[in-house]
Amino acid sequence: MAKWLERLAGVAGIASSYVDKMRVVHETSFAVYRKFLSFMGYDVSSEKSCRAEYEQEMFNLYSRGIGYSCSVFGDKTVLIKLWVPETEYVYGMSVCFSLCYEDSGNDVDGVCDIVRILKCDDNVCYRNAKGKRFFEYNFRLWNVGKCGIKVGYYIVKVKYADKICESFLIVAPDKAYLPKAIEENKKLLGVGLQLYGLKSNRNFGIGDFGDLVKILPVLKDSGCSLVGINPLGPMYAGGAKDVSPYRTLSREYVNYLYIDLRREMDFKKSKAVQNLMKKPAFLQKIKKIQQAEFIDYSLVFDVKLSLLRLMYKYFYTNEILVGSKRALDFKCFKEGEGKSLMNLCLYEALLEDRVPNSDTWGSGLDDCESLEVKKWSAKHKTKVDFYAYVHWIAERQLKDVQDSAKNLGMNIGMYLDIPVGAASDGVEVWQDRKLYAKGADVGAPPDTIRPKGQTWGLCPPIPLEQSKSRYVAFRRMIVKNMQYAGAVRIDHSFSLSRLFWVAGGDGAKCGAYVNYNFKDLVAIVCLESWRNKCLVIGEDLGNAPAGFTSVMKNRAIFGNRVLYRRLPKNDKVEFANLFPYYSLCQVGTHDQATSCGFWVGEDIERNRQCGLYPQEEQYLANLKKREKERVEFFELFSKMGAFETGTKLKDVSLFNDSKVSPKGVEYSFNICGAMTDSAIFLVRADDIYAGVVMQNVPGTVDEYPNWRVRFPVSIDEMLRDGKISKFFNVLKKYRK
Repeated sequence: MAKWLERLAGVAGIASSYVDKMRVVHETSFAVYRKFLSFMGYDVSSEKSCRAEYEQEMFNLYSRGIGYSCSVFGDKTVLIKLWVPETEYVYGMSVCFSLCYEDSGNDVDGVCDIVRILKCDDNVCYRNAKGKRFFEYNFRLWNVGKCGIKVGYYIVKVKYADKICESFLIVAPDKAYLPKAIEENKKLLGVGLQLYGLKSNRNFGIGDFGDLVKILPVLKDSGCSLVGINPLGPMYAGGAKDVSPYRTLSREYVNYLYIDLRREMDFKKSKAVQNLMKKPAFLQKIKKIQQAEFIDYSLVFDVKLSLLRLMYKYFYTNEILVGSKRALDFKCFKEGEGKSLMNLCLYEALLEDRVPNSDTWGSGLDDCESLEVKKWSAKHKTKVDFYAYVHWIAERQLKDVQDSAKNLGMNIGMYLDIPVGAASDGVEVWQDRKLYAKGADVGAPPDTIRPKGQTWGLCPPIPLEQSKSRYVAFRRMIVKNMQYAGAVRIDHSFSLSRLFWVAGGDGAKCGAYVNYNFKDLVAIVCLESWRNKCLVIGEDLGNAPAGFTSVMKNRAIFGNRVLYRRLPKNDKVEFANLFPYYSLCQVGTHDQATSCGFWVGEDIERNRQCGLYPQEEQYLANLKKREKERVEFFELFSKMGAFETGTKLKDVSLFNDSKVSPKGVEYSFNICGAMTDSAIFLVRADDIYAGVVMQNVPGTVDEYPNWRVRFPVSIDEMLRDGKISKFFNVLKKYRK
């Protein structure tokens, strides 16, 4: 048996088995162990090399004297392990501790006698690595509450003899931040929409921040406390690649396609811009992309980049060269964002004339820190600076959206979505290659809905490297998403505990779960939630790790409840218990059918058309299941009294017609959602207009126009027709 391979896999976080949704146990094969460990950079060519890698990893840990990281919540006591080489131990020696706060540099000191610990602590044991012996001690250091240690990030320094050991400490509040309305147990309403899909005669073929600001007043007046939108990360220029907002160049910055160009001073004052906007051919191009059935990202990029480049040229000549206040603001933005922003801008500049895959660039450009990259950056400074300019505008406009929502009196305002992972060919992996397992993908194991399993084109972080790096990339990403949001949704929040890695082929045979430091990651989320006054919602749909739900609940991190996925109960008490207060409820997500689409099986038919059912029997089984679900939902609507006045849904002859979506079915689904105990009920904007078309068919790339579907009506129609107010006026009667 490959004993050392399994031990190394255990240290690296690879689970030995998992239980799928059908309660079937899958053992991780040695082949998967080897693949995943090789992706992490280990030599697993033989059992001997596995032993050497394992012992080296343990030796590195014990030799540093203290763990890479630790975390504590509330006013608890800080606990650490200390390893002292047997050869360095001196009877009666003392250990000194200090705690250095990230900003002030002030220390909290402490001294402890190892002999006393030896006599009192039954947990002292011995560890061996590479032929050396280490004493292991478990220490209780500071009581956070008694010492007045505030929440934040610290460096724990431990000194004995002449050796100083350091560890990263996260001191987090007991719970994540909760807005005042939630603390007062109010039940809120919100709307979820896809920003890119908003239509207007003033945008450039894709919804923008100006469109969003324009509809905020009617949403607030209708009773909405928050507006949830798709992830906003920058895309691959040209829109030729995957346009999924869940697979972006970076999860830290904003897609400049969402900029409302018309509101910018550089757009208004630039003669070159105004001249271009008068050209018939250019106006015809704008009209074409506005009227297209689906969003044509290639044309949108063409139009908006043409205008943005002219705007930057004006800004450079009239602001930067004269050293204006706006130029100073831009400079401060770049300096404040630092290397992370510059790496993104450099990457975007490189992509202008290269295939969007850094592994194929060659000439040293695949290494962010290489001399070749530095030379290229210096040579193309203006090109790189252009991208800093567009991200400066985009971030400022996003902040203005949140400010507008709060000024209108919305309790939460913007609700932003954080994708689960970094794109394998994005800037996050390019700038922090050591943190990611190149070659591995992230996805989900096969289930009854998607028998082929899923791969998402994302590169998973390496658990040990995350901890060794003091979670710098994760912290940066969380902060950037929370700074302009009243709430964030962590997509597939199980990733805080584990991720399903895939190494190609069939997901069940070539995949396994890899575990992460759940406590540390949750501590970071809670800490940044308080610092940014941001509610956190963890999307927890699917196969949850053991104990996950209770931990998230105890930390006041909301769960995500979907009416489609919760078997409706006919008893009101049973129904309510399915939707706890600390949760956000939706009828369905962006990956699922609308209310009307669910009724007619739009999702099932689309899955079939896209070839997602390997066997016809699976398609027929899902049709049969949907027939049963329609019966159950009709019974639920009847029991709950979830019928809008004047609808035909009460006509029993219509309730199980798979080809007809009865008038008012969208109301019935959403009335049931409004009646749940969830603190937040999020209405899909598509349901307000009885939409049927799916936004996205998971598991497809070219088979369906994912992320290109436009909203059925324009912004002006939405403001004029009164349907939003009518819909929410109905729901407010049940939201008690």
